[in-house]
Amino acid sequence: PVNRLDFGTSGLILFAKSAEIQAKLSKEIQEHRIERIYYAVVRGVPAAASGVISLPIANIDGNRRINEGGREAETFYRVIKAWQGYSLLEISLKTGRTHQIRIHLSYIGHPILGDLKYGVKSDFINRPALHAGKLDFQKSEFKIPELAAALPEDMAGLLEALQA
Repeated sequence: PVNRLDFGTSGLILFAKSAEIQAKLSKEIQEHRIERIYYAVVRGVPAAASGVISLPIANIDGNRRINEGGREAETFYRVIKAWQGYSLLEISLKTGRTHQIRIHLSYIGHPILGDLKYGVKSDFINRPALHAGKLDFQKSEFKIPELAAALPEDMAGLLEALQA
């Protein structure tokens, strides 16, 4: 695979037919010519409708966390929908650290529902409510149309339950 997803995250994984194409696609992701767009259901409503979380992430004794000695990590978010106590966010990444979205959202006080490591338990979903929904190739040398995957049933059901 060209990209990876955290365990429990649903959505798009890009595969290449050759090592040469895989290397080119990986480089394009690193250089931000292919944009990865995620969707997450979080507790609370961020004060700003959109923003950037720029906090370094370190792996300390096998646990990833915010730490000044860590590697640069930037997460962009936009509130798509907010309702009493919850939000659906659209997220894109400048960097792609392991668990980056989950760590950043938890750190700013908006943990992902169903994420037992960094987030909060939910009665409506048994995995992190995080979905890799789009791959955008607009800036890419590859002339591929945007790839999109609809929210899976469990996340759609979660949204329905929270809005009831």
